[in-house]
Amino acid sequence: MGNYKLHSKNYFLIICLFFCGEFFSQDTINFKNGLKQCVKVAEVGKSELKYKRCDNLEGPDYFLDIGEISFIKYLNGVIEKFNDTPQKTIAIIPPKNQDPKKLLELGLKNKFNINQQYYGNTELLNLFFKYPKQEIRSALKLEFDKLLIYQRVRPLLLIGGLGIGFAVPVLTSVVSMWSYPPNFNLIFGGILAGGIIRTLGCAFATMNKNKAINQRKKIIELYNNNLP
Repeated sequence: MGNYKLHSKNYFLIICLFFCGEFFSQDTINFKNGLKQCVKVAEVGKSELKYKRCDNLEGPDYFLDIGEISFIKYLNGVIEKFNDTPQKTIAIIPPKNQDPKKLLELGLKNKFNINQQYYGNTELLNLFFKYPKQEIRSALKLEFDKLLIYQRVRPLLLIGGLGIGFAVPVLTSVVSMWSYPPNFNLIFGGILAGGIIRTLGCAFATMNKNKAINQRKKIIELYNNNLP
C-alpha cells in the first residue's frame, strides 16, 4: 500500500514536470514596451512575425509587427534582437475638400447664402456688421450700399423706358388727330421714338442688372478672401 502511494506521487511529479517543461520550453517575445509573451515562433518575416500561443499550440496562427518587438529568446537559448528594425510610420492625411470657413456664395436667383442658408438685405447687413475685421466690415458696407443702388435703379429704368416708350406714340397720335388733316408723319415719328425709348430702357436695365451681379461677386470675394 505504501509503495502504491509512493508510485502515485512519483507519477504525479513526473506529469507536473512534463507539463512545466513543455510550458517553459517555448520561445519568449520581449516587446519594446517591456511586456513579455510566451509563444511558439513559426516564422520571422521582413515585417511581421508568425507565431502560435504557447497555451494553444494547435490553435490558429497569430501575427505581430516586427517593429513592436525588442528581441526573441528561443527555447535553445538563442536571442534574436530587433532593436534596429524601423517601425512603420502612419501618415495622417486630412480629409479632402474640408474647409472650416463658412463661405459666402450666390444661390438661386442670385441670392446670397452660406451653406444653403439664404440672406435677405437685412440679414446680410447684420452678417457684415459681425465680420471680425473692422476694415473689411466697413468695405463690405460700402459695397453693399452700391448694390442697393443698382437694385433700386433697375426697375426705374425698366418701367420708365417701357412706360415712356408706350406713352410717346399715343400722345403723338392724339395730337396728330387734333389737327386737320391728320399729321401722319408725327404719328410714325411717335411710334419710332417710342420703340427706341423702350429698347433703350430695356438695354439700360439689363446693363444695370449685370452691374448688380458683378457687385454681388465683388462682395463675395471681399468677404471670403479676408476670413481669418
